Amino acid sequence: PKIEMVAQAPALPNIALPQREPWLSDTEVIDAFSKAWRSSGGGTLPREGTVVLYRNPDGTIRPVSLPVTNEFKGQQIKLEPNAEAIIHTHPNRSTDRPSGGDMDIADRARVPIYTLTNRGMYSYDPNTKKTLLVKPGLSWLDKPKVKETNNPRIP
Repeated sequence: PKIEMVAQAPALPNIALPQREPWLSDTEVIDAFSKAWRSSGGGTLPREGTVVLYRNPDGTIRPVSLPVTNEFKGQQIKLEPNAEAIIHTHPNRSTDRPSGGDMDIADRARVPIYTLTNRGMYSYDPNTKKTLLVKPGLSWLDKPKVKETNNPRIP
């Protein structure tokens, strides 16, 4: 994705990504991932579906599915200062990990960026400069067996 900042995000503390992203247990977030995946034709189309996770004032996370723009292997987005993560699809024939351009966006925006592919969900953390496998294959589409009572709070 291409990015335009509405406001500069504050610097993140020097911490690594958590072992398990708490929002992966939220069905609303998983539904947004599913919508992004469908908009990319399940990775068969050369366009990307994008979800931005925003932190609400009460600490909960709100997923925002961005409209499909039909841009070739990219999408222009505007981020609000409370953005927590950028999650987007990559076509099946592209790399499964965040690209160099994705990492540049994460570094500028100071938020982690994730890719959704048929080979897994990967993250790039602008603090640690590391790329990690978050969930293998299409398991990032799996809804939690038991829905948590509330949207998980991110400390």
